[in-house]
Amino acid sequence: MLKRVRTTYQHLTDPAVTADRPLSTATRQVVLAGSRGLIEDRLLNLITAAEAVFITRLGRRSRNGEKAVLLASGAAGRLTGDLTLGTPTSENIEALIRSVYRWRNAEVHGGQHRTDPFRRLDGTTTNDLATVAEDLDRMMRRALLPALEGARQTSGHLQRNATTPALPRGSRIRRQGAP
Repeated sequence: MLKRVRTTYQHLTDPAVTADRPLSTATRQVVLAGSRGLIEDRLLNLITAAEAVFITRLGRRSRNGEKAVLLASGAAGRLTGDLTLGTPTSENIEALIRSVYRWRNAEVHGGQHRTDPFRRLDGTTTNDLATVAEDLDRMMRRALLPALEGARQTSGHLQRNATTPALPRGSRIRRQGAP
């Protein structure tokens, strides 16, 4: 467990992660969500992270009213059937994201919240925001880890290539002492 925490913190300071604005934003929002005392604030941070990962980072553009659809399909495309999350269906992921996004819109604009229950990753329904936040937190952590690792591997690959001179075409690398 300690190794995973150490590795995650190393990801956060990697130049490739900090240069990837959507990934950096999403990571920061998930970290902030974990420190929030109010569930409502936690949900706002988590849905902001989801927008950065599932819309902005994927290069998707939304017209008015499409953001929830793009967000839901992006999340379902990445997380459907994920074993760590309990193999959620795309329908459950999309329903959860759409309902949290509707909740988010009412919250940030001072509107009235709907009373419809939220569908969870496992297909059950709830009106408990803490339970919904837990599902969304698990989703975001699951989506971020491979993205962070991928950005870091790309960074390491680029750093190695930047320090290794290119060989002329047809050249071979010889071991020291080899003829």
